[in-house]
Amino acid sequence: MEDISLTHDKRNGREQFRDFDLAAFAKKTFGMYGGTDTKVTLCCEEHLAGVILDRFGKDIMMIPKDDHTFRVTVLVTVSPQFFGWITGIGAGIRIDGPEEVQEEYREYLRTIMNLYEARQDS
Repeated sequence: MEDISLTHDKRNGREQFRDFDLAAFAKKTFGMYGGTDTKVTLCCEEHLAGVILDRFGKDIMMIPKDDHTFRVTVLVTVSPQFFGWITGIGAGIRIDGPEEVQEEYREYLRTIMNLYEARQDS
């Protein structure tokens, strides 16, 4: 970063980023992993309300399911990093839908479990 100077060249990319909402991007993206943007319904224990609000913001609707859990539907970029976030929270959160995302998550967990269940000859 030595010898930096100001130029009067035109900047490229203005059209691509004119309507880019960095806050919305950050709410749905986990790390820098790409993936498919999907509305995902999560069932969470009530003590996780702060975690959900911190991750997705205050503009979401948490709907009570029973005395101890709530459901929330959020837009996320489905990726291994999203699944890692869900796994890190533990048994207090569950992906309720869509079914394709539930199956992707099950496969993610199977792949990890296979690493520990496989016999190693080392």
